[in-house]
Amino acid sequence: LLPHMEGVTDPVTDFVQRFYFEYYDAVIAPSSKAVSALKRAKVKTNVTLIHNGIKLDPFIHADASLFRSTYHISKNTRLLVLVGRVDHGKNIDFALRAMQKVVEKMPNAKLAIVGDGLQRMKIDKLISRLSLSSHVFITGFVDKTMVASANKAATAALFMSTHDTFSTVAM
Repeated sequence: LLPHMEGVTDPVTDFVQRFYFEYYDAVIAPSSKAVSALKRAKVKTNVTLIHNGIKLDPFIHADASLFRSTYHISKNTRLLVLVGRVDHGKNIDFALRAMQKVVEKMPNAKLAIVGDGLQRMKIDKLISRLSLSSHVFITGFVDKTMVASANKAATAALFMSTHDTFSTVAM
């Protein structure tokens, strides 16, 4: 499925997808949204929906204290976690503005942005500009064990993205 910008490139990507996929016997789509987009593009090749898989054991058996101890977060701290690329379309700036309001009500709350990406410097600057440096931190890329631990340690997980067809982060 080719990426596209709503309303701007739809006719172009629809044409390219019809042309490209006609040479295949089958197309595997990762989400219902992707299947709908291919149908809307009038792709005639058989489309099968197969969701991205994820092993749940590391999340079920995760140790919440690993993340909290590594990043020096007490058990009493309300921890919000946002896992994913620090990139366009992830709406991390919106999460930071919301975090300002959270901190007003819960001064001991923290937001951990677990990931890294092209917008890292921009987000770091926004954290400073919004005076959230003592409440928000970015871990950078971490291994799966730490991602599972972060999710287990979290009071709440944020999913702000508008551009994922089927995100394993939300799982």
